[in-house]
Amino acid sequence: MIPSETQITDDEHMFRTLLDGMQGAGSLYIQPIKECTFNNRIRKIFIKLFKDELGLIDKHYKFGKLKGWFNAMPLYGAK
Repeated sequence: MIPSETQITDDEHMFRTLLDGMQGAGSLYIQPIKECTFNNRIRKIFIKLFKDELGLIDKHYKFGKLKGWFNAMPLYGAK
């Protein structure tokens, strides 16, 4: 069945949902890295996965910034 409305969510909403999921996945890699103190091979696998995830998050941030989906931070004390 094809929905009558294909624009159910906008791009910014999908961007924020993906960003939340990617940040959550990135934080999940930390626990196995901490627990694999004696198995260097497995720890290196998780470290590589974590670095790859950080690279994707960085690209995602750059895309969101380019689209103007981040609110500007207020400058306190700036004159």
